[in-house]
Amino acid sequence: MSTNDFLAYSTAGGANVIDQATYAAAGYVTAGRSSGILPSNVYNKIARQGNWIAHCIAQFMVDQTGNNVLDDGNYTNWFNTFVAAVAASSPVNASTGDAKLTLKSSADSGWLLMNDGTIGDGSSGAGYANVLAVNLFTLIWNNVTNTYAPTYDSSGTPVARGLSAAADWAAHRRISLTLQLGRAIIIAGAGAGLTARTLGQTLGEETHLLTTPEIPAHNHSASVTDPGHTHSMGPFSGGAGVGGGAANAVPNNGGGLSTASNVTGISVTTGNTGGGGAHNNMQPSAAWNIMIKL
Repeated sequence: MSTNDFLAYSTAGGANVIDQATYAAAGYVTAGRSSGILPSNVYNKIARQGNWIAHCIAQFMVDQTGNNVLDDGNYTNWFNTFVAAVAASSPVNASTGDAKLTLKSSADSGWLLMNDGTIGDGSSGAGYANVLAVNLFTLIWNNVTNTYAPTYDSSGTPVARGLSAAADWAAHRRISLTLQLGRAIIIAGAGAGLTARTLGQTLGEETHLLTTPEIPAHNHSASVTDPGHTHSMGPFSGGAGVGGGAANAVPNNGGGLSTASNVTGISVTTGNTGGGGAHNNMQPSAAWNIMIKL
C-alpha cells in the first residue's frame, strides 16, 4: 500500500483547538499575531487548517498515481506526482497503459510518447528515467513478453527478466516500450480465419523480395530460328537409294564410300522481363504520434 507522510494533525475528538467562532473573530486572523507567546489552542488551529489541506492533497496524489508521497525533502518528485495525479483525474479518465493519437511532438503531463525507447527509475539509465514510470513499467513487464519488451540492466546490457516487475524495478533495470515508430497498429488476439497475434508483437516488412515458391506459375514466350542446313547422305552402292526406291537412288561416284555430314543452326530464345528487386509492401498510411499513460 502506498504511503502518505502528510498525516492529518489534531484529529482526535476534544483536541486542544480554539473554536471556529472565536478564531474567526480574532484580530490576529487578518493582522497576524503580535510578539508574545501563542496559546497552544490557537497554534493547533492554525497548524490543523493548513495541515489538513496538505494531507488531502497528498492523499489525492497517492490515490490517483499509486505512488508514495513522502516528506523527504524531494520537492521535484512531490511536484511530478502532483501533476501526474491531476492528469490522472482528468475527464479523459485514462489509466496506465491507455494510449491516444496526437499530432503533438511532446507528451502531455502524465503521458509518454511511444518512441521505441526504454523506461525505468532514476538510476536505470533509461530514456525515461523517473519514479513516475513505475506503473507503466509494471504493466509492460506483466503483459508483454521479453521478446517484444526486452529488459536491460542500468548499463544497457540485455538481461533476462527477474522474479517480478517489482524486483527488476528495485534492481534499477529498464524495460523497452513496444516498438511503434513507422508501424501500423493491429489488434492482438486470434481473429476468425486469421493468425493469432501476441500483445506487443511486432512483425511485417516494408518491402519484400519474392522467393521462387511465391512466384505465380507462368509461361515464357519463345522464338525458334533456323537459318537452314544441308545433309550429305551415304554411303550407298549399286542402285540402292534412301528408302529402297529407285527414285531415291543416290549415285556412288567412283565406287567409293561417302560419309554423312550435318550442318544445323537452330537457336531458342525466351522472353524475359523484370528487374528482380523487392516490391513495396505498404498499405496506404497516415503518420501520427502515440502517447501512453504513465
